[in-house]
Amino acid sequence: MGNKPPIYFDYKESTSDEKFVFISYSHRNKNEVYIDLHKLYNMGVNYWYDANLTPGDKWNEICKQVILDDKCVGVIFFLSEDSLQSDAVYQEMLVAREKSSPGNPFLILTVNFNGYSVFKLVINMLNKLDKSQYDVFHNRLIDILQIFPSNQIYIPRVETSDYIEKIVNKLKDFNPKLVSNKTSYLQYLTNLTSQFYKYNEFYFLKDFGTYVRNTIVNNLGILFKEGYQEIRNEKYIGLNRQYFSFEPLDWILVDYQDDYLILSTIDIIDFKRYSEIDRFLYEIKTLLFSKEDLVILSPTVGIIEQKHLDIFKQAITNLQCTKYVQAKSKNQYIGFWVKENESYKILSNQFVDIKINNIVNFSAGIILIVKIDAKKLISKFGGSKWLLVNKKH
Repeated sequence: MGNKPPIYFDYKESTSDEKFVFISYSHRNKNEVYIDLHKLYNMGVNYWYDANLTPGDKWNEICKQVILDDKCVGVIFFLSEDSLQSDAVYQEMLVAREKSSPGNPFLILTVNFNGYSVFKLVINMLNKLDKSQYDVFHNRLIDILQIFPSNQIYIPRVETSDYIEKIVNKLKDFNPKLVSNKTSYLQYLTNLTSQFYKYNEFYFLKDFGTYVRNTIVNNLGILFKEGYQEIRNEKYIGLNRQYFSFEPLDWILVDYQDDYLILSTIDIIDFKRYSEIDRFLYEIKTLLFSKEDLVILSPTVGIIEQKHLDIFKQAITNLQCTKYVQAKSKNQYIGFWVKENESYKILSNQFVDIKINNIVNFSAGIILIVKIDAKKLISKFGGSKWLLVNKKH
């Protein structure tokens, strides 16, 4: 996930003696590193990273204090050409070297992008530098090669490998307390009920909420009317001389923040003009959820956001739209709206930015997100207990 991962350990507030590792990385690589941290979090790794720091903080001083804390027993360096050029990462290397003196067990673990050795990363970095920069980086390169000698074993960060599992095993071997035996609430959701399931590292929720999708009913024995209506206690939307019935929706978990889950529909469920989006979001909750669920769940509804697309694209390899959307769009090219800051833009089905001169009059698909208190969602599906490891403790 490109969005910030949670942490088990909060440095500023914790009074626990729980051991942890410091995460060192370049912010140019944050999307990749955040995905890895989400996975490490789910496997119980106790780590600290700069989640709560802001540009106004004294970055190096705070990070130095964290590394030198007695509870910090190691540093995981996510090494790339970018991180080798980072002043902050370089300072973290020096502090880690200072702490890993003889007689003081301290783990220095490197996870190398593209599976390259440190020497290969250094060569690649040098090739990107102007000759005028060589003198500036000369002493740094000597330090880097001393801190990470050629005989030091590293973990290749290669997408097709099991490098996350290797990181966890390395941490367990060094200090078993670095990997908690707590069950994350995502694992708990998976085990709770058949409504939740995990596929290729992604979490899905089946049959939650309803909206018009694929089922077409041509003959209801009444005079046809366009738009929403209830017929014999069933909900329909009339369009193009056909009735589309409401069906349960499937969702993917795209984010989790403290006690809240953010779910996204796995396909395009409607087709709206730019000027219709806000009104649509205002009205749709009563179509998605029953009155009882609105009271129990208190969901917040929106459109998929730019920050959620990394997870969405990995999980949804073939973006689809429903038959209702196909009928509504009248065979137009289907893109979908994405919220970016306080406005909307359009991406194509291949997740490519579409440039539109007059976007206000343009129509595109809708991929919904809902934000729900996870305890309430579990309660709805019959959960009898709740395990929260993301609480500050």
